Formats: sequence, structure tokens, C-alpha cells
Amino acid sequence: KAVDGSSIYLFKDKELEKEFGSQSNQHMRIPMARAGIELDVLNGYCTQAQLQPYSEGEFVFAEAFLENSSPKDLRIYDRYFASFELIFKHLQKKVHFVMRCKIEFNLVVKKFVASGKKQSVVEFLIPKNLPPALQQQGYSVNHATILRVRLVRVEIGQAEPEILITSLLDLRKYPHSCFKELYNYRWGDETRFDQIKNKLQIEVFSGHKSQAVYQDFFATVIASNIHNLICKECTETLDQINAGRDTPVA
Repeated sequence: KAVDGSSIYLFKDKELEKEFGSQSNQHMRIPMARAGIELDVLNGYCTQAQLQPYSEGEFVFAEAFLENSSPKDLRIYDRYFASFELIFKHLQKKVHFVMRCKIEFNLVVKKFVASGKKQSVVEFLIPKNLPPALQQQGYSVNHATILRVRLVRVEIGQAEPEILITSLLDLRKYPHSCFKELYNYRWGDETRFDQIKNKLQIEVFSGHKSQAVYQDFFATVIASNIHNLICKECTETLDQINAGRDTPVA
């Protein structure tokens, strides 16, 4: 499952700005919300969705989605989600993940990038300011806590490589060669937001109140899933019709 977020533009309305917040530019304040979706990338369905205040980062809905995850899941994130806390919580729940990070994520990642290695199993030390916050949430953690993860370098023909952090430590079962294709599954989330925002017009709301915004957002996610279901059934029917034909029916 892939997790991603996007900004949603709202009406200029005091109630909406109070509920969701806003972003300022040199001319005005623009009410905005932050949307998050979790996509089953193999089947194309949104399995979880959340609309939250714009000021709350993507980590908030990523953590909420994680609470409903299964140990059988493999969760894929882009580099804006990378954090020690999210990695820690995945390992605590025994949920596997692949998470892109910035090359300056921490000293261990910087050292790995400089080494030129394709992959390496490493240890992350917990940031000094994090144990109290995790302890308040009921986790057993202290300043000596270490996370064992695997770093994978994927060359994409650009100035900087993709650096992936993953809990998939078995180098034989999960060879380096599988990670480029695996991480590319995340693009399903990108295209789903394109559909929701540009084709299904999520930002054209039916009302100016926050209740209407929530209602329209989740209704659009449901409509997106129904669209996916119809397309899959039509594709299966066409495949059956075209089986053995020299000229396929479009």
C-alpha cells in the first residue's frame, strides 16, 4: 500500500479557515486543507482517506493509517514522510515499509551515500529529543534505542540517487534488483490524486460549510473506487472477448 498527501484549495470562508487553516501569500490568505490517501497499488482501490487541517503534516495521517494496518502489509512512502518516529512505529507494529529519504536524512545515510554502496544494513540512533514524546505515548524507549534498517541506493539517471530505507532486511529474499520496481508502485498514489483533483474536481465543493467539504471529499474517494471497479470489470470483459482474436475490440 502506498501513502501520499496533497493540498486541497477551499472557498474563502471564515468557518473553513477556522476548521482547516490557510496559507498566506503576498496578496491574501487562502483557506486550504491537507488530504491523505492510502492506495492498494495492486488493485487500485483507496483503502483509507483523511482530510485534516493544512498545518498538520503528512505524518499525522500516515500514523493514523498505520494504526489500521496489518503485518501482511508493505507500506510505501515518498521522502516527505521519512522520520525516525514513523520508522520506529512500523517496527513496533511489525509492519514492513519502503520509505524514500533525503540524502541528508542523518549522518548514517550521508555516510552510506558517500560510500557508493548499493545497499547496507545499518543502525539508526534515536534523536535526543524523541524518547520523552514516545514514552508519553506508552512506548518503551530510551536514549540507547537503536533501529536496524536496510538502506538501498537506486540510480534513476539524475544528479542524486534515490535512497530507500526499508525493514526488508533479507538480502536473498528481497534482492537489490527488486526495489526500483517496488518503489515505482507508489506512482499509483500520484495518479489517483490527479484523478481526484483534476478529473473528479474535488475542489469544486457543493457547499461552503466544513460539513459539505468533508462530505464531498469522502464521496469523491468512493466515486474514485467505483470508477476503478467499473474499469477493472470492463477490462476483464474485453480481455475475454479479445482472447484469440487477431483484431482486438477496443
